[in-house]
Amino acid sequence: MEKYKYDVAISFAEEDKEIAEQIGRALKDLDVKYYLFYEQDNLGEPLKKLTWKIYHEESRLALVLISEHYSRKRWAKEEQEVILTVLRREGMPYLIPIRIDDTKIDGISEQIIYKRWTGSNSYEIAVKVFKLLKQFEERNRSDGNPKGANVTKKPKIKSIAEVIQTIGENNGFVIGKVNHFNN
Repeated sequence: MEKYKYDVAISFAEEDKEIAEQIGRALKDLDVKYYLFYEQDNLGEPLKKLTWKIYHEESRLALVLISEHYSRKRWAKEEQEVILTVLRREGMPYLIPIRIDDTKIDGISEQIIYKRWTGSNSYEIAVKVFKLLKQFEERNRSDGNPKGANVTKKPKIKSIAEVIQTIGENNGFVIGKVNHFNN
């Protein structure tokens, strides 16, 4: 049985919905299960409870579309609060930031690995997420666990530098201040 209902949940401001949908379509093309919030699909649901359930319990990764719009939205802040409380024990990152612009978001370090939105790289972002998920599966298998096993072992990673090096080299995400990169 799969531990997570979704491989990735996408957190975004309403003004960035088109970008979220583009990335979602690219993820779907790669058979990556993703979640996007649509009001009509969640009528009558208590939003705080739904947010906790989706981001904390049902999603392996959270893709956050960082923008000026995101920084000003009350509900994006609610999602962000939940996302920042999640620490997966499987040895893989949980928060995958996608920078639409140079807006700083409280709680999300400028030193965290991120990908820059270029306006036409939804498929590239989806492939990076796909590779990260495959890396997760491979790590589980190399630990002697069958595909999709519910793993709660501590990760074999020794330091944050190792995490940064592994993810940065293997998945093409970048590290550093936003204004230093143009990808």
